Amino acid sequence: MKLSVQISRGIESLFGTRDENIRVLEDNLGVTTRLLNDSLEIEGDERATSRAGRILDDYFSL
Repeated sequence: MKLSVQISRGIESLFGTRDENIRVLEDNLGVTTRLLNDSLEIEGDERATSRAGRILDDYFSL
């Protein structure tokens, strides 16, 4: 399953130093991510992808 999450300013803090934060998300949920122009594409099984999407939505709503 693929999911696209709209991103906003401050994406750098999400990724962290050398992308360490986004790797934690990928490793723990078993998903892969790809940064596009205005969104972050998440790919993995349906449950993990949905969970990653909710985590990112919560992060961006802070």
